[in-house]
Amino acid sequence: MSQIRLNLGSGGNILKNWINIDKYVDLPEVVKMDVSKLEYPDNYADEILAHMVLEHFPRIQTLDVLKEWYRVLKPDSKIVIATSDLDGMVRDWLDKDKVYVDGNGVEHDYTYNLRGIYGQQTDPGQFHYTGFDFAMLHKLMTEAGFIKIDLLPTNHTHHLYVEARK
Repeated sequence: MSQIRLNLGSGGNILKNWINIDKYVDLPEVVKMDVSKLEYPDNYADEILAHMVLEHFPRIQTLDVLKEWYRVLKPDSKIVIATSDLDGMVRDWLDKDKVYVDGNGVEHDYTYNLRGIYGQQTDPGQFHYTGFDFAMLHKLMTEAGFIKIDLLPTNHTHHLYVEARK
């Protein structure tokens, strides 16, 4: 039996052998669904990837969104969350004299940080409502029920990558 893997807030980042879900994307490979109200039963998914989507929810909804993802995940299964790292963005913003080099080696001036803080704002799904540091995200994930919450290494100063288990 194949694993059920959910790519939440996929945008155009289509992953093979995953269920790609996004409320704002009209592609045949994407299930159009609100990732804060997943239309799946409890203990459904073997793995969840939520890449750059959690910051798109108002801060007061964040815990409920995490509880929803927890609900859908099977026991002892993995979730990986990538989200904006507010600490990193603020550090780079305050160091305006330097050129910012992103995770791909591309240089940007300091105003690039605004995109990370506020979102790209190119369409309704591209606004950021909140930012996180690891301590805050760890606390919320713990409250939602997740365990074994680990910060994953990254070369991108504006992103947090966190892995946890149900």
